[in-house]
Amino acid sequence: MLNAASNLRKNIVTKNTFSYLKIVALAITARKIYAKTGDDRYLLIADNSNPITHLLRILCFILLFPVFFAAMFIFFIPIKIIKQPNTLGYGLD
Repeated sequence: MLNAASNLRKNIVTKNTFSYLKIVALAITARKIYAKTGDDRYLLIADNSNPITHLLRILCFILLFPVFFAAMFIFFIPIKIIKQPNTLGYGLD
């Protein structure tokens, strides 16, 4: 389970993951995030070395997340429902 308080201002190494929500949550709270790409290879995903800008990013996320969430329900979800791709003839659901 992802615990944001335990990752606050720490250097994190994560395996390759397809969970974008996990990466975004880690990018908000952690100091540096590395993805392990090979035996001795690491890819820097996020760098929040400056504590002042990191605090501002966390505050902006807290303030703007409700706006994004509301916009998603107002715009994106109805458009996705109305504009469904016609893939039934291809065997894709």
